[in-house]
Amino acid sequence: MRVTLLISLLFVIYCLFLPVIAFAACDPKIPGDCPAGLNQIEDVFGRIISYAVYLAFIALFIMILTAGIKYLTSGGDQKSIQSAHQAVTWAILGILFLAIAWITLLLIQAFTGIKVTQFNIRALPF
Repeated sequence: MRVTLLISLLFVIYCLFLPVIAFAACDPKIPGDCPAGLNQIEDVFGRIISYAVYLAFIALFIMILTAGIKYLTSGGDQKSIQSAHQAVTWAILGILFLAIAWITLLLIQAFTGIKVTQFNIRALPF
């Protein structure tokens, strides 16, 4: 009995407070009036990709800084020096891989003429 009452109450609350989608005509001259389309989706994915690359470079820079601090404060301890050396090695390899990936995309763009560094969903062949 309590379960059905609880389910009924939750259903009523759900129906009362559920936002209703209105499909009204929009004015494209007013910014933000129309629903999101392909342009907005492209912008979002492009920003996500660019922010991810920026965050990766920032994280690798912080990794190099912390490894340098660890190296300076090691006090001659071989285990700390080795740990700092490995952290610097992996950070430099990460920066190198990011740079190689970007250069590869630029080379593909130069040889094919296709702008692979820009996200464009309308250019997909389907």
